[in-house]
Amino acid sequence: MNRLCGWIRKRKLYKHLLNEYASGRWDGDRDNLTEEIEDARWGPLTSDHLQCTNRRCTNFSACSFLKPGGTWIRLSV
Repeated sequence: MNRLCGWIRKRKLYKHLLNEYASGRWDGDRDNLTEEIEDARWGPLTSDHLQCTNRRCTNFSACSFLKPGGTWIRLSV
Protein backbone atom coordinates (compact mmCIF):
# COMPACT_ATOMS: atom_id res chain seq x y z
CA MET A 1 0.00 0.00 0.00
CA ASN A 2 2.80 2.41 0.89
CA ARG A 3 4.41 1.82 -2.50
CA LEU A 4 1.11 2.61 -4.21
CA CYS A 5 0.76 5.86 -2.25
CA GLY A 6 4.28 6.87 -3.31
CA TRP A 7 3.43 6.17 -6.94
CA ILE A 8 0.24 8.24 -6.69
CA ARG A 9 2.16 11.17 -5.14
CA LYS A 10 4.76 11.01 -7.92
CA ARG A 11 2.06 10.90 -10.58
CA LYS A 12 0.35 13.97 -9.07
CA LEU A 13 3.67 15.81 -8.93
CA TYR A 14 4.53 14.98 -12.54
CA LYS A 15 1.06 15.98 -13.73
CA HIS A 16 1.33 19.27 -11.83
CA LEU A 17 4.74 20.02 -13.36
CA LEU A 18 3.47 19.15 -16.83
CA ASN A 19 0.52 21.51 -16.42
CA GLU A 20 2.77 24.29 -15.12
CA TYR A 21 5.17 23.86 -18.04
CA ALA A 22 2.41 23.58 -20.67
CA SER A 23 0.72 26.73 -19.39
CA GLY A 24 3.98 28.72 -19.38
CA ARG A 25 3.92 29.29 -15.61
CA TRP A 26 7.13 27.26 -15.27
CA ASP A 27 10.07 27.26 -17.69
CA GLY A 28 11.23 23.69 -16.97
CA ASP A 29 14.25 24.76 -14.92
CA ARG A 30 14.49 22.95 -11.59
CA ASP A 31 15.94 26.08 -9.98
CA ASN A 32 12.76 28.00 -10.84
CA LEU A 33 10.36 25.68 -9.02
CA THR A 34 8.45 27.07 -6.06
CA GLU A 35 9.21 23.95 -4.02
CA GLU A 36 12.23 21.69 -3.81
CA ILE A 37 12.00 18.28 -5.47
CA GLU A 38 14.17 15.47 -4.20
CA ASP A 39 16.63 13.90 -6.62
CA ALA A 40 14.79 10.56 -6.71
CA ARG A 41 11.68 12.29 -8.07
CA TRP A 42 13.53 14.65 -10.39
CA GLY A 43 15.69 11.96 -12.01
CA PRO A 44 12.98 10.48 -14.26
CA LEU A 45 12.24 13.96 -15.62
CA THR A 46 15.70 14.79 -16.83
CA SER A 47 18.48 13.54 -19.07
CA ASP A 48 22.19 14.08 -19.46
CA HIS A 49 24.29 14.72 -22.55
CA LEU A 50 24.78 10.98 -23.08
CA GLN A 51 21.06 10.18 -23.14
CA CYS A 52 19.80 13.24 -25.00
CA THR A 53 18.90 12.47 -28.61
CA ASN A 54 18.96 16.18 -29.50
CA ARG A 55 17.12 16.91 -32.77
CA ARG A 56 15.94 13.30 -33.07
CA CYS A 57 13.82 13.74 -29.92
CA THR A 58 10.10 14.16 -30.54
CA ASN A 59 10.05 16.88 -27.85
CA PHE A 60 13.06 18.79 -29.16
CA SER A 61 11.09 21.93 -30.02
CA ALA A 62 9.65 22.11 -26.48
CA CYS A 63 12.85 21.24 -24.60
CA SER A 64 13.46 23.76 -21.83
CA PHE A 65 17.14 22.84 -21.79
CA LEU A 66 17.80 23.55 -25.46
CA LYS A 67 15.45 26.39 -26.35
CA PRO A 68 16.79 29.98 -26.34
CA GLY A 69 17.41 31.12 -22.80
CA GLY A 70 17.63 27.53 -21.54
CA THR A 71 20.47 26.25 -19.39
CA TRP A 72 22.41 24.70 -22.28
CA ILE A 73 22.27 27.90 -24.32
CA ARG A 74 23.37 30.03 -21.33
CA LEU A 75 26.24 27.68 -20.51
CA SER A 76 27.58 27.59 -24.03
CA VAL A 77 27.93 31.36 -24.34
